Amino acid sequence: MTPSWLSAIPVFIVISITFATQQLNMALIIGIALAALITANWQFLLALNILKTYIINQLSSLDSWYLYGFLIILPSLIDLFIQTGSATAFALMITKKIKSKRGIQFASIITSCALAIDDYLSIITTGHVIRSLTDQVGIPRVKLAYLIHALSGNVVILVCFSSWVATLTNYLKLAGVGKNHLVTTEPFALYIQSIPFMAYPILTIIAVFTIVYYKISFGTMKKEEDKNIQFTAFTNEPTESQGKARYLFAPLLLLLSLIVGSILYYGDCFIFGGEKSIFEAFTSNTNIFFILFFASKITFLLTISYYLHAKISSCKSIIKAITHSFQLMKSVLLMIFLVAVFSSLLRSELGTGIYFANIAVNHITLPWMPAIFFILATVIAFSTGTSWGTFGLLLPIGIPMIVQMNNLTTGTEALAIPLLCPTIGAIFSGALCGDHLSLFSETTAMSAAAVQVKPIDHFWTQLPYGIPVIIGSLLFFILSGVFYDISLWKSFIINQTIAITIVILLLHGLHNYKIQ
Repeated sequence: MTPSWLSAIPVFIVISITFATQQLNMALIIGIALAALITANWQFLLALNILKTYIINQLSSLDSWYLYGFLIILPSLIDLFIQTGSATAFALMITKKIKSKRGIQFASIITSCALAIDDYLSIITTGHVIRSLTDQVGIPRVKLAYLIHALSGNVVILVCFSSWVATLTNYLKLAGVGKNHLVTTEPFALYIQSIPFMAYPILTIIAVFTIVYYKISFGTMKKEEDKNIQFTAFTNEPTESQGKARYLFAPLLLLLSLIVGSILYYGDCFIFGGEKSIFEAFTSNTNIFFILFFASKITFLLTISYYLHAKISSCKSIIKAITHSFQLMKSVLLMIFLVAVFSSLLRSELGTGIYFANIAVNHITLPWMPAIFFILATVIAFSTGTSWGTFGLLLPIGIPMIVQMNNLTTGTEALAIPLLCPTIGAIFSGALCGDHLSLFSETTAMSAAAVQVKPIDHFWTQLPYGIPVIIGSLLFFILSGVFYDISLWKSFIINQTIAITIVILLLHGLHNYKIQ
């Protein structure tokens, strides 16, 4: 159908229902049904046939099944790390002999980064292990909650072998990225190219290091730190673990080796007798979903075989890990499936991105697109508590808009399309920002639970720390538009330098203002 105002209705309905109910999956089901009815010109039977076609297409996609398999296998592996105590042992190895306040906070940072293959693993393990150390030296638990939360998703999204990468790559593919589209870059390559433009996670990491190193404190967090409460450590706090760090380190090293090796092999790298450099092999790979599934499957099978042989774990524990993983991920898997169907309808039938682009051309200039999408993604994620859902909603709109506003008619590499990478980075950044600071986010609740504080206390104490980073990120995306006509990488260096400077100055300014 020709893009019209009807093309926008399903998007607004999904966002409105999600805002009102916090039920994204229900909203997506309603949005999909409405999109099919609009496509079928309100003919019910035709709408059912359209739905059937798109659902079958999604279920018959091998890439989709590889993605679903990866998202079940990897959490199962992570659950085994937690069950066997190897995750705790790994964290204790990092924190051994650290006693100072600053040292313990840096230990939490190092532990979070070391476990950045998955945000849940990072939050649960770091919070559980570091909590006893922060209690001993009088660091408020809300401060620890901030540290582990800030360095969970914000670090994981920057790691190209994490539990997020398959989903992010899939969302880019669904948004119209690939060799048969106007954006001809492979989705995995575009994800890597967009990493430098993920301003919010990068600035958050810098802010955390700055806060800890310079002992910066302000807002409600300062009130908690000024109390200097000396918690009594619980008897079940870990000071040692029956597990061994190598039981976690070895499988993670194997997983990373398999992923990198497979990417180079399938990317026709010269190391395996091909013709491409390592960088070209990474950025031209078309088998990332199979690679992630294959690597996680082999790693899981070898890990459980060793665990059983060495009597580290039992068949019952392994089955429990798989069952728990599926229970944890089933809502996420349904969301990814629904987002895939919804995105396909928006792109292929309704032309929603083109419609918004046609409106934007008359009211908004191209340079403002990154900043606008950062604000939009932040508001949606903050209100709904989901970053993955926000990715799925906005990427199918943002990418076609940038393509349309650049008047592209032939296939073009992503880096040659003005403001495409900054806009994708803005969507990722805004979604992470809103999710990180939202009271409704699962990671907010999990971070609070990991250190045993109330979610509302964690929300209010971390919110002021997020504001300087939001300002710096917004400035980064505004400057991306201002300097978009110069070299992409020159613009990035200028923008990031200014944004980092502003964030650091704001943090020091807020700290000094409160002291005075």
